Amino acid sequence: MKFYNRETELAFLRSFSVPRIVVLGRRRVGKTRLVNEAYGKECIALFISADKSEKELINGWREEHPELEIPEFIRIIDLVKYLINVSPRSVIFIDEIQNIYKVNKAFLYDLQRLLDQRKDARIVVCGSYLSLLKKIIERQAAPLYGRFDAILKIDELPLSTTAEISRDLGYSFEDGLKIRMVFGGLPKYYELFEKIKRKKIEEHLLDLFVRYPRPLHRELRAMLGEEFGGGYRIYFSILSAMGRGNPTLGEISNKVGRPQTKITKYISLLSDDFEIIQRILSPVGDKRGRYRIKSNFVFFWFSLLSDLEYYFEQNLEAVAEEKFLNRLSSYWGFGFERIVHEAFPMLSPFKIDKMGSHWGKIPGAQKGENTYEIDLVALNENERKILFGECKWQDGIDGNEIMAELRKKAGYVDWHKNDRKEYYYIFGKSFRRKAEENNVRFVDLKALEEVLKKSRTHHRTIRFNTFSHKL
Repeated sequence: MKFYNRETELAFLRSFSVPRIVVLGRRRVGKTRLVNEAYGKECIALFISADKSEKELINGWREEHPELEIPEFIRIIDLVKYLINVSPRSVIFIDEIQNIYKVNKAFLYDLQRLLDQRKDARIVVCGSYLSLLKKIIERQAAPLYGRFDAILKIDELPLSTTAEISRDLGYSFEDGLKIRMVFGGLPKYYELFEKIKRKKIEEHLLDLFVRYPRPLHRELRAMLGEEFGGGYRIYFSILSAMGRGNPTLGEISNKVGRPQTKITKYISLLSDDFEIIQRILSPVGDKRGRYRIKSNFVFFWFSLLSDLEYYFEQNLEAVAEEKFLNRLSSYWGFGFERIVHEAFPMLSPFKIDKMGSHWGKIPGAQKGENTYEIDLVALNENERKILFGECKWQDGIDGNEIMAELRKKAGYVDWHKNDRKEYYYIFGKSFRRKAEENNVRFVDLKALEEVLKKSRTHHRTIRFNTFSHKL
């Protein structure tokens, strides 16, 4: 598959005469491809597998790079020193450096000394397990703290880019959105769609996750299990609870079957160390917050697949398929809401100060009927502008009916009630009835596609030593 979108990252990597850079990002986000594209023939890639000994790794690299005539070495650090001497213009790319913990942890301290001694060494390292990389590189007591000039954190490809990829692969815009709802912006999975024969997205998902040999079913479990280590069960329980529609700490606690005080530590680790979930607040009102799985792929897996292993073990694949399809029909609605949140900054009629989902209580209503939710609320505090949005993954929507219900819910939002300018956006696949007004917009898939075609926005985080800059 051709290389998409990372022009800014490529320019940044190439801007260093003596690159000493850490490239961070979750698995399948495209770190290795990015580094190889940046340095081309100058790049000497050394992939560290956690399943091999130091000697096996060295022998493997000798076979991969016969042109370098690498002698036999016992230690990896000696091989790195050799490469610096015989190929001083090359960039030594140490891929998945966190795996060295399982091979020879002492290498990190050897590399620390090498970087201190050889200011001419052109070394780029990358890794996937963010919590472990923080121990290696980012914390002050870390062996490689301060030894690199910049940390480049690679995020998933933006919505506009995956829409372009899906279009290039021959998929309709709607099907491209479905792929995005499942795989987010992880380019590795789009490469898979390039290789397989095109069919209905639902059939692809059944083949990949449910029908034997279901090649992707265990992939996420394996990746997260390795990152979480021995405590993976409690993390999986929390993520499963969230994936099944339990976003508050109390709901997660009840679903997991542990007191809130016993799971807050794991919630914090999932948020701060692993960066898999995030705490979200309503733009107005309730400050207690809810929790959200950040990655579409992780959200999809824990919403639809995490408990199907039992049926596979019992040879009940037909039951698993039925459950999966029933859940999938509901999942598209949740996925579409996530799509809208990504796309909305390109559509907003005003500069956004805050945006997100909103929830609250209806004054005077009886218990059980006294709550409401709005899919999207955005506001500009200085200009006192507020926008209310509703998302419906449906065709032939009666927009006027949805509009009336949304206006009713907007009336419950206690934010400058008598002194605000209101906007209303309804998002759906298509509309059969809609009454446009100055402050009302109905956004169907055709309109959304046109907006994304005009946008090539993306973001990344580049950190110079310990200072973080959003560019």
